[in-house]
Amino acid sequence: MTELTSTQLWHKIQLTDEYKAFKREVRKRDGYVCTDCGCKSSRKNRLHVHHKGPKSQDRYFKDVINPRRAVLLCMLCHIAEHKQMKILDPDYNNH
Repeated sequence: MTELTSTQLWHKIQLTDEYKAFKREVRKRDGYVCTDCGCKSSRKNRLHVHHKGPKSQDRYFKDVINPRRAVLLCMLCHIAEHKQMKILDPDYNNH
């Protein structure tokens, strides 16, 4: 059996009911606004669920759907967060 790449695993997880419920929970908990700048979702600046911290290989699914490890960010703040993570850790791998 072939092992999935992290990208393939990520796409498979995004299709699960658990992941969809997790995203709804984070959006509701954060009041449907960006936790960084406070803006609401718009056509030009949609809200994204951002995962904080690394995801371990052996606990990947559980880490990804843990609401305590996620925040709601607008697209602009999400991009800025990933740029900052890359600056702090040049080996950071954007998923």
